[in-house]
Amino acid sequence: MCFSWIIQPLKTALSKARLLILSLLAWIFALALSAVLGAEFAGAVESPYGMVDPVDARYEANYSVYVEQCASCHVALPPAVLPIESWQTLVTDTAHYGVQLNLTQLDQQLMVNYLQTYSRRHIGSDPIPYRVKDSDYFQALHPNVELPQPVNLRSCTSCHINASNQDYSFIEPSEIEPSENVTPKATPATSQQ
Repeated sequence: MCFSWIIQPLKTALSKARLLILSLLAWIFALALSAVLGAEFAGAVESPYGMVDPVDARYEANYSVYVEQCASCHVALPPAVLPIESWQTLVTDTAHYGVQLNLTQLDQQLMVNYLQTYSRRHIGSDPIPYRVKDSDYFQALHPNVELPQPVNLRSCTSCHINASNQDYSFIEPSEIEPSENVTPKATPATSQQ
């Protein structure tokens, strides 16, 4: 008890030091977090092929495998036109629309990771679409646009003249026939697989 006059101020000083250290650590953490988030946004790079979404640097290899494998037979569709569940099946199905796919498991995984990053889950009770013409996502991306009939692998290039090079960034407005005299929005169009 005789040293309480020394111990009490030391306890108070230690509490203040702990608070200062915790505040400093919180500030360092916030600074590091903002640097990481800034790097995440800076990591998004424009697609060299003109796909609709910029591809994050973490998925560049995945994207390259997807374009290399898919665009060798047909246009490489933007991931947003089909739900995740469709892509998972389409990439791993060895009898892909009657064509034998010879993908390694690594290529399949890279492609699925890329596609599900830039797609969405299937919502609702409707069957999972395996053709873009049946996809709600595809329809939402093409509001008020009368699509060529039947929608097929060449449909994309009727409006997106560079679709065969995976470039959906430019549309040829003269090729679009609006339904009910509504001006179509400049959105990406894709084809049936």
